[in-house]
Amino acid sequence: MVGNYLSMSRDRSCSSPPPKNGGQKCSGEKNQVKPCNTKPCDDAGCPPGQEFVSCANECPQRCSDRQQGIECRTDAECEPGCRCPRGQLEQDGVCVQRWQCDCVDVWGQSWAAGSTHPLDCNNCTCADGELHCTDHACADASSCSWSSWSTWASCSATCGPGRRTRFRSLVPEADGVSCQFEEVQHKVCDPGPCPPLCVRDQRQLAVGDSWLLGECEQCTCIPEGEYCQDIDCRVDGGWTPWSVWSDCPVTCGKSTQIRTRACINPPPRHNGTHCTGPERDTQDCHAALCLDDLCPWSPWSACSRSCGSGVISRRRECVCEDDGDHACPPELERGGEETQLCYNRPCPACPMSEWSVWSECSCVSQYQQRFRAPLVSASRGQNCRDLERQSRPCTPDHCHDCEKPFLFSECGSPCEKQCDLLGQTHTCVSRQNCTAGCFCPEGLLHQNGSCVPQDQCGCVQLLHQDSDKPVAITVQQGALVTIGCTTCLCHAGSLQCDLQECEVMVSEWSEWTSCSPCIPASSAVPDLVSLQRRYRACLDVDSGRPARGRESECGEALEEERICPQPDICTDLCHWSVWSAWSVCKDPCSGGYRQRERRPLTSDPGPHCRNLQTQSQSCNTGLCPGEHCEDRGRVFDSSCANQCPRSCADLWGHVQCLQGSCHPGCRCADGRLLQDGVCVRVDECRCGAPVENGTLEIRPGDNITVSCNTCVCVNGSLACSDRVCPLYGPWGSWSVCSVSCGTGQRTRRRTCTHTPGGPACTETLQREICSRAPCPAGCVLSEWSSWSDCSASCGGGVSLRRKTVLQEPEPGGPTCSRPLEQHTACNTNNCLPDCPAGQVFSTCAGSCPYSCEDLWPENECVSVSCSPGCRCPPGAVMLNGSCVPQSQCPCSVLSLLSASPNVTLDPQEPEVPAGAVVPNLCNSCVCDGGLFICTNESCDVDCEWSVWSSWSSCSSSCGSGHQFSSRTVRRQHQYRGQECEGPSHTQRVCRGPECECPEGERWLWSVSGSERVCERGCVDLYRPEPLNCTGAGASEGCVCEEGRYRSLDGRCVIPALCPCEEDDGTIREPGLEWVDGCQSCRCINGQKHCQSNCPPLQCSEGEVKVLEAEDCCPVCRRQYPEDPVAECRRHTEVRNITKGDCRRDNVEVSFCRGRCLSRTDVILEEPYLQAFCDCCSYRLDPQTPVRFLSLQCASGDVEPVVLPVIHSCECTSCQGGDLSRR
Repeated sequence: MVGNYLSMSRDRSCSSPPPKNGGQKCSGEKNQVKPCNTKPCDDAGCPPGQEFVSCANECPQRCSDRQQGIECRTDAECEPGCRCPRGQLEQDGVCVQRWQCDCVDVWGQSWAAGSTHPLDCNNCTCADGELHCTDHACADASSCSWSSWSTWASCSATCGPGRRTRFRSLVPEADGVSCQFEEVQHKVCDPGPCPPLCVRDQRQLAVGDSWLLGECEQCTCIPEGEYCQDIDCRVDGGWTPWSVWSDCPVTCGKSTQIRTRACINPPPRHNGTHCTGPERDTQDCHAALCLDDLCPWSPWSACSRSCGSGVISRRRECVCEDDGDHACPPELERGGEETQLCYNRPCPACPMSEWSVWSECSCVSQYQQRFRAPLVSASRGQNCRDLERQSRPCTPDHCHDCEKPFLFSECGSPCEKQCDLLGQTHTCVSRQNCTAGCFCPEGLLHQNGSCVPQDQCGCVQLLHQDSDKPVAITVQQGALVTIGCTTCLCHAGSLQCDLQECEVMVSEWSEWTSCSPCIPASSAVPDLVSLQRRYRACLDVDSGRPARGRESECGEALEEERICPQPDICTDLCHWSVWSAWSVCKDPCSGGYRQRERRPLTSDPGPHCRNLQTQSQSCNTGLCPGEHCEDRGRVFDSSCANQCPRSCADLWGHVQCLQGSCHPGCRCADGRLLQDGVCVRVDECRCGAPVENGTLEIRPGDNITVSCNTCVCVNGSLACSDRVCPLYGPWGSWSVCSVSCGTGQRTRRRTCTHTPGGPACTETLQREICSRAPCPAGCVLSEWSSWSDCSASCGGGVSLRRKTVLQEPEPGGPTCSRPLEQHTACNTNNCLPDCPAGQVFSTCAGSCPYSCEDLWPENECVSVSCSPGCRCPPGAVMLNGSCVPQSQCPCSVLSLLSASPNVTLDPQEPEVPAGAVVPNLCNSCVCDGGLFICTNESCDVDCEWSVWSSWSSCSSSCGSGHQFSSRTVRRQHQYRGQECEGPSHTQRVCRGPECECPEGERWLWSVSGSERVCERGCVDLYRPEPLNCTGAGASEGCVCEEGRYRSLDGRCVIPALCPCEEDDGTIREPGLEWVDGCQSCRCINGQKHCQSNCPPLQCSEGEVKVLEAEDCCPVCRRQYPEDPVAECRRHTEVRNITKGDCRRDNVEVSFCRGRCLSRTDVILEEPYLQAFCDCCSYRLDPQTPVRFLSLQCASGDVEPVVLPVIHSCECTSCQGGDLSRR
């Protein structure tokens, strides 16, 4: 279908084959068309401009039917339908006049209606849709002519852009002409998009793109797909920079520091060569000399005993001087001493105990005795004697009154009457057996204050107490006792012992060592004490030699300690603690310092040792990797970087600056010192004054009072006034509280020495409130009641009055004062003419005592005026209406209960009959004459502990653990005796072997066992102080080896393998490179190193570096940029020109296009601003300014138009581009 017409067409081409190599052209028409289906397609009728006719398929219908080389056939029957009116043909969907039809030549080129164009040597004119050419014979017309074009070949590509080709050739017009030329034409074709040849990371690649597959294979996208081949990918290894030096691993003496590097910059890959050179470097590091260097131990002394248990000792011998250039540091422990047990061999004779104290001299024992016994059981080759005794006579006084069962004798024999002296006839030879004294009855012997038959005499055994003096006790006849490793039977007055039953036994004690230097009694009580020790060995019974490694089998303490008995040995007020460990260096490199301190140990130190002392020492003076001293505000000193002073703290009076041998490094410039990590001028240094808990820092120019002087901070030191202050001594002990209960007061004093010209002594007395337990409430009594009526109207009665206890006393409170009841006799007149039986008449019948109750302590008999009457005879009193002797009066239970609250009595029975015995604590009370007569022995028994058990085995198989020891109550306290004080269990720290640590780690103990064991981690590799410790307060543990640091995953690595942590918490792997903003960064030795990505930029003269917005790298710009260059050019183009329904195609036209400038200037008169605007304008050709063209209209008319001819273009002031305005 063409336009609104339907047509049928067929064609043929002279291409099967086309004429070649002189062949003849095809004859006849190439195309044939004929109209068909001319009826309208719907009820809407014919298209606009067409009409319905009876023979719509009549040729020609369209302008194209008149095309050169096309034959329009009308051999079919007429068909009614739509077509253009007569005289018009259809072209491009509209009906036009026949003269308006364009022409198409055999080559498919279109020519406008009415146009003329040359063809070889002829001219062709387009008229009525047909080309009419002159037929002049051209010079080469008789030779060759073009054949028809061949059909288009298939597209060169099955997908994507391709091209199709066709050709034609010159064919001879006459015989014998040779035409050997071909012409080829191409046109674009695109069968459709091709599937992607290469896809990488979800991105389509073009042919020719290449990429790396791994590191050793390069791939290229070719039309056939991916093509990969091996490439040279060898990477040689490179060293990372050296790490910082590790901390010096010792706090004193010499050691080595370590720095490391790793071959990961990059690591060698794919047969690349490994880095050459060492990966680990060491250098010597020096700390202060150790105590063992300055004061080494002397050799051990000879044993204090040639046999048995002795003591060896050694002392420190300081090799430094007391003063001068080689003076000893003040913390050196001069006179330090160590002692330990020595045991060369057993003594030939068994060591004997000390003599016991002499027995008491009394009327029943007029011979004193003392004893000693072997300290150990006999071992091989030893000669051990039995119990030894010594006796001596004594003469007691006043032995006539003997207590039962002893009887007094003017001429007795003490030797024969003592169990302990049986068989000791040599003791009594020098004394006559006629001695006055108290002796046992016939047939009995004295033993421990009683009389026993001879066959019941016991044996003497010595108990070795903690004190040196043993105690003699008596073992009953026939009793078994265990002494050491033997079991003994008391028989016939002596102990008979069997063979030994133990494999080990303890030896005798060595002598006490000499008193030690004074040390603090405990961490809580800093008072100083001096100690003594003694030792004993655990011996093998068979050999008599120390049983090494079997000490726990002995089961007894092998070492004892006591306070030195010399009372004034620890009077040194200036006794210092040992120096603490050095602090961590304040800076990891480029010059830092560290400090240590010590404190007075006494609770009241003297004025010269009242505050702490501090020492400072330089450290880490070497450069930081990749830095200069100036990068940290310091300078390099090649001679003595550690010269004192180094910091502001070195100027303080209580700080001693230790310099040591000079070495080069970084330090502050002259006139400047370190403070808070930076170098400051000396006049900016703060001052330091020691206080109890540290150092008080004072700003420059501020005042402070020290003792009695006023000081000002100048250049880091305190400048004080020169007043001579009083010299105060230490405070004495607090006095006893002024009250035993409630709130009171206590005081303490100190001495003060006044110095002439100085202020007076002031604070020499201190008072403070002391609180005791609240006082218990006392007894509260009422007033005396009225006298009661007389109990009898005659014959003697009793009237009484009482005080009532209103409040019982609390325990410990004041008791009720006596008496609580008063009696008086009354109505003593006889009821009968004679007195009753047993009574007698008396002129003063009411005298005291009258009755048994008057004898009781809680009652009081009050005598009234004498009146005659009956009463009991002298020595007798009334009891239940009868007279009884006073000795038969009962006793009041109340009187004993009030005096002894612990007595056991039945309060329901108010009276105890005469002669009754009542137990009272450990004493007994007998009722005699209305009063209790009690013995007065001390009943209080103090509690007594047993000795401590041997230490248990260590609780830990490695590292530190605990050993435990316990003790039991040997004797419970009784009555008001002292209870056992102190714990029943104790423990001490023990150390086993070092625990096994993972690879790259080592076991570390703290120096004193109290400091924390810390290590550096990757996160604090460059911090002044390490943060990573093995635990809160841990004093031991596995730490990284020297030169290794704890990474975030817990491994110990060299610095080159430490990751980097950014401020936002991002972790970067070691060696990783990344882009951070405009910088390229890399993780090296646990530290982020960044540098600019921009290439070096050198600007020409007159240019400056300018950083544009959102750009990373600067560019060069002229400092005063010139105006941009204006550009306005003439262009030519072939266009189709139309005007209404008139048109003309393929007309060459010219136009101007470009960029012109505009600006706004400031002027000094109104309107002050002036705008200039240039446009890209034209100049017409001065010779032929215009062309006149004829446009062919649809009506067949010709429309003339004028086309300007532009000669040149330029930027001029804008005036509009309409030619009519020019």
